[in-house]
Amino acid sequence: MTLLNVTEHYLLFELSGRQKEILERLLGKYPVANSRFNSISRTVDESELEEEQNMLDEALAETRKENRRQIGNFLREPGRFAEQEDGWHMKIRPVQVAWLLQVFNEIRVGYWHELGCPEEEDAKLTAETAEKIFFMELCAHFQMVLISAAETT
Repeated sequence: MTLLNVTEHYLLFELSGRQKEILERLLGKYPVANSRFNSISRTVDESELEEEQNMLDEALAETRKENRRQIGNFLREPGRFAEQEDGWHMKIRPVQVAWLLQVFNEIRVGYWHELGCPEEEDAKLTAETAEKIFFMELCAHFQMVLISAAETT
């Protein structure tokens, strides 16, 4: 994914057909995380904060539901993708960059939690973990492209 142009209304990216497919597949994975990976406290006994934890879980579930709806709208929005001879052009409004960064980060962190929160040197590449590690790295790639593009605006 390469940034082609920036205007006050949109950022224009070029994607290969494969990159577009990967982008859609990654966004389709949202949300990866289970509802309890966000703990309200790591130092206090969970039973003491059960009500607060339940409120956090409900708020996060609602946010994930809304993000899921927005992802569908984002991918289906007319004019979002334009097929080109050698791939695709994708337009993103500047206000959508931070939201996409958040979504990719939640996908990435969700897989990291599914892997047991390993440190980089402790991540074991096996047949069972390869796809999750690969998706984490793809999310990181898209995040870096978006951050780089945001810095040019």
